[in-house]
Amino acid sequence: MLRELGIRGIRVDVSSVCNMNCEYCFIPKSKVMRKLQIDVFNSLDKAEKWLKEASSLTLWGAEPAFGLIRVADILQSGDYYFNEIYFATNMTVSPKIYLQALKKFNGKTRKVRLQVSLDGYKEMHERTRGKTWDRIVNNTKELVRAMNDVDISYELNIKFNTVVDANSIAWLAEDLARVDKWYQFFDEFVGELESISTNPNVKIGKPLSPNIAVPGKYTKQDGINFAKVVRRYIDNGYTFGQFYRFVQLLKRPTDAIDKANKGNASCGAVFGSIGYDRGTFHPCHRTYWLQDDEYVEDVIKNYEDWWTSRADRATIENVRRHIVSEDDEYRLKRMLYTLGATQIYPQLSFNYSYAMVKMLAKAGLISKIYLEKDWLARLLALYTAMGIRCVMENWIVTGSVHITPASYFKLLGNGAFELLVEHHKKEVLGAWRKAYSK
Repeated sequence: MLRELGIRGIRVDVSSVCNMNCEYCFIPKSKVMRKLQIDVFNSLDKAEKWLKEASSLTLWGAEPAFGLIRVADILQSGDYYFNEIYFATNMTVSPKIYLQALKKFNGKTRKVRLQVSLDGYKEMHERTRGKTWDRIVNNTKELVRAMNDVDISYELNIKFNTVVDANSIAWLAEDLARVDKWYQFFDEFVGELESISTNPNVKIGKPLSPNIAVPGKYTKQDGINFAKVVRRYIDNGYTFGQFYRFVQLLKRPTDAIDKANKGNASCGAVFGSIGYDRGTFHPCHRTYWLQDDEYVEDVIKNYEDWWTSRADRATIENVRRHIVSEDDEYRLKRMLYTLGATQIYPQLSFNYSYAMVKMLAKAGLISKIYLEKDWLARLLALYTAMGIRCVMENWIVTGSVHITPASYFKLLGNGAFELLVEHHKKEVLGAWRKAYSK
């Protein structure tokens, strides 16, 4: 059924618990999640029939490491093969767990992407993720060293998920030398890992820049702070990773449509895949636990307004309408069409974003330059509609998957976006003229 609907990948919930509570985490924690762990483990068998239809497998959870071995055992015992297996981890558990799972993935995939959550050097990381830096760094080294003695048939890519939220951006803006220190740390750390590794199938990736926390609550002042940080990127010859990907999209503007028509069922972060948890299909990994009534009641009681967004009953119920049973093919098709429209018909999101850019500029919440340079306003609208969006956050804040929260415009439209466009002027304008000036 999934292949017939154009869905190529599946993102499976493998663990409902996490041993950390990062400042900007978009999943409100609850004691109920520990009770759900057994249900999640027991229901993974239900996912087996869908795994054979998928060409890519993503392992999600509060912390996927706690379910890695369970999934690896399932894959090892069945006739499965994927183009890619992906999972992100905080790398705080024993490296033996990752090592055991990676061995069992042998013969089951062409590539494994392992993403480690590490926000930078120690002082920076522990501002948002707690006192975990030493453990993460040492565990990563130990895993890379252990892989030297493992013969794997696939390519293992180890990368880093490094995030900045509003507080981190303000902290960086206070002392821009901290931006330089971030780059220096990853240069040295990735270099050290590469010197440790002797396995030709293990590749270590260096992040281009910290990722902006999406979803997030951003103000005009956050945008001013972010512009200072972006200026430092440019002055020192660094690359802002998320915008670099957007430039590549502009060079190949049809990619967005092509990807949309090849099974972009849900979240904009992962093309061509759908979430799965305990017998239900999901539009986003943030919705996995919202199907549980006890969890929802606890969230409503204790997290009326957590860091990223509100969680009132009406908002959650609106989201829950898009969680469908794996046996309900009609509702699944309806969900795919409703959510896929954000990609299949991008003009819906773009037109709203363009109007929002103009309105915020008139209100003085973003730069007046977006009133003066219409092409720049359109480019910012395209970026917010296609390059930095979070479908789930659209729902929770605005009530519609098509409407981007105003906070992202405030973050980008107060100097940062203009600087990035100017820095990539030749690439951006060349692609823009080619694609849109006819």
